[in-house]
Amino acid sequence: MKQIHPIFLLLGLSWILSCSSEDGLVEVAEKALTESVYASGKVMAAHQYTLMPEVPGILQRLHVGPGDRIKVGDTIATLKAENAQLAQEQARQQWLFARDKAAHGSSALLEAEAALNFARQAYVNDSDLYQRQRKLWEQGAGSELQLLQRQTSMENAKAAWLSAKARYKSLKDQLNLEAELARSRWEQQQETKGQFILRSTIDGMVWQVYPKTGSYLGPQSPIADLGSADSFYVELDVDEYDIARVSIGQEAILRMDAFPDQVFKGRVQHIHPILNARSRTFRVEVSFDQAPEPMYAQLSVEASLIVQSLEKALVLPRAALLDKDRVILENGDTIKVETGLKNYQFIQITKGLSKGQAVKVPGQ
Repeated sequence: MKQIHPIFLLLGLSWILSCSSEDGLVEVAEKALTESVYASGKVMAAHQYTLMPEVPGILQRLHVGPGDRIKVGDTIATLKAENAQLAQEQARQQWLFARDKAAHGSSALLEAEAALNFARQAYVNDSDLYQRQRKLWEQGAGSELQLLQRQTSMENAKAAWLSAKARYKSLKDQLNLEAELARSRWEQQQETKGQFILRSTIDGMVWQVYPKTGSYLGPQSPIADLGSADSFYVELDVDEYDIARVSIGQEAILRMDAFPDQVFKGRVQHIHPILNARSRTFRVEVSFDQAPEPMYAQLSVEASLIVQSLEKALVLPRAALLDKDRVILENGDTIKVETGLKNYQFIQITKGLSKGQAVKVPGQ
């Protein structure tokens, strides 16, 4: 369900009250207007994941604590496997699986490569269309708006291609690292005679640990949350009603309770293309232009994703509209108006009224 930020409500109410008279009139005013999508979420550490055992066992030792810095390959926990032979065989099977997954021609890499090729071809196509439109413009044909639209499409396609290229490289590096770590775990299983060693797959920090020494852990029992110590992003839940107005590269205004007097800027980096059926939201990832320091994972965030902005617009409170496109003049007449940009409190009047003209707010 869509939510309205309380700051917006307060500002909107103050403006309405300042412009309204005792007889329920409000004047058309000129002001900056921004249309945005509201979303809420939390701060996530880059590469954050929960370390879990792959076989059951007893936790013999935790080698780290919350806040400890870690490197790739550092030992996080040591377990005594219930069945050493089973643990060794499972480690071997996982290495073979990881090795095959990282091999050239694997389904994971082929899928990412297909996405990369698709994004590259889309950029080539949009670039060709832009060049054609530019030539038409130089010859006096076509409109400037068409040229700008082609240019925007080309730039968005280029950004998507570069993003796909980076994701492909990151996936390939990740799969190679996972294969190497899986091989290392199998070799260690053969050497430790029943001890099962869990190691970090990233450089970063231990954010949280769960069990105590001596605890029995089944497969997929959480041991520790690991993630980057210096790189963070915001994970937002965007209502399905608004997701069509969200795009890669879109500017985001971010607010956090931990920094009540500051506003931060960011950009939409990734949109997960599947609806959460329970919350009816989409997951959207936003990068910080400049993150505050110190930063902590799981901080709550409220965001405004900027759809469009106007420096000057004739506006009315949305409460002043009757049936979405009509207003009641001061003399009681009802007229139709044309509207444009809008946010939760205000709406742009593009035709039908002039600055300073008073209208009645229905119900007042």
